[in-house]
Amino acid sequence: MSRTTYDDLEANLRELFRRQEEAMSVSDRGWDDPPLATVTTVSAIEPARPKRSAVVAVAAATLLIIGVAAIGAGGGRAVHVAGPSGSPARVHFETQQVTFDASALRITANGQTFTSGGSTVDVHSDPGNAYYQTLELTWREHGVEMRVYMYFAADAHDWWVTSIRTYNGRSEGDWIGYNGTRFRTPLGSAFTGDVDLASTSGNRGRLTISNLRLEAFRRPPVCATQTGAYAIESNEGAAITVVPAAQASFSDTVTLLDRAACTPVATPGRFEYRFTSSDPDVVAVTAMPCPPGLPADYCPFHTYFDLTAKTPGAARVHVVAIDVRTAATVAQTDVRVTAKR
Repeated sequence: MSRTTYDDLEANLRELFRRQEEAMSVSDRGWDDPPLATVTTVSAIEPARPKRSAVVAVAAATLLIIGVAAIGAGGGRAVHVAGPSGSPARVHFETQQVTFDASALRITANGQTFTSGGSTVDVHSDPGNAYYQTLELTWREHGVEMRVYMYFAADAHDWWVTSIRTYNGRSEGDWIGYNGTRFRTPLGSAFTGDVDLASTSGNRGRLTISNLRLEAFRRPPVCATQTGAYAIESNEGAAITVVPAAQASFSDTVTLLDRAACTPVATPGRFEYRFTSSDPDVVAVTAMPCPPGLPADYCPFHTYFDLTAKTPGAARVHVVAIDVRTAATVAQTDVRVTAKR
């Protein structure tokens, strides 16, 4: 996460509110070997533009949390796509919320073709809530930054895409819009098919995706791995890496799920959380209030805690959910935290 300025904060908040509003709107050159994708951790890779517009990043910006790098399941995965720049390449991008698999991805913009071939793609999702998520892909190709952002909505039965945006292929990167509701698919299932879209806003562009397999609002794995009536989901994943630095910290959130439906509990106010670190000298943990400025229906289902890396090492943050009526523990989980230089 980059250092946060007030300009960053304003831009991030504007982006969050715009995206929440959108979500509520009810052959080429050959390549001898089949391109393969490999996954590395983002801690080893410098992203081209580290600013995030995800909910967690906006929350961190609102709290003026600065100077920290972190990796989790909601974001921070870096995928290297094999093959030469501009040539078709098989891609597989995955976050805790969304999977995107295709035999080829092509963006035509500014007279050039972008495929992510030969590039390292930063893969991120805004974990959102039960009706809003994103998939955000960022990489450099042809000497400029390219992005593909997909915005998802859902109801009790289906999920769908509300809009797609890409960058325009110019050095001063700006958005090209591919607006419209599409890919409506039952929850728990993936959309499959070919995609060929012409831009509807911004500069002229074309987005084509071959043999796309796309699924959003994936069932959280904690519903299968935890026991009892409830499960705790860390929205940045079960393993997080942070980098110790002066005045540095990182915010994560947890959500309590009803394991039978694998959805957030209907009455989140019935429960409270306790957070403890197995080694506070390595990573300290503090329960945090929900930051101001977020949608009213976001905070009840996302309980914040703050991680501060003190020195390189590893620790476990133990999270316990308690029923305030009975004082009984209803669920518990561990988040593995690694502090690296």
